Amino acid sequence: MKYEKLLPGPIGERIAVIDYDGANKVYYKPVDLDDPGLLIRSGLDPSESDPWFHQQMVYAVASETIQRFETVLGRHIHWRLDERLPELYQYELQPGSGATTDKNILLQSQRR
Repeated sequence: MKYEKLLPGPIGERIAVIDYDGANKVYYKPVDLDDPGLLIRSGLDPSESDPWFHQQMVYAVASETIQRFETVLGRHIHWRLDERLPELYQYELQPGSGATTDKNILLQSQRR
């Protein structure tokens, strides 16, 4: 995967990962993948119970998927200029949580 400068979230040039637990109505603290301590270790170690690892994996899988689509299409995918970055909610949103799926991508994950 191609390197890009990231804000905590991670939030890159093209996608933003939002870690929201709909069952508990909690936003988890975003991971900073540009932290020198994480960069030297090549990222976080796999862990089913670590919210930061889940955030890292959602970003990695989404970025890799976009890159593969662009390779097949033979061109760069452009988002509409009048819309913000697609937000990837990596937690399962519960019915009645008040969360919207409009213009966002929901990814389901389970933590143990």
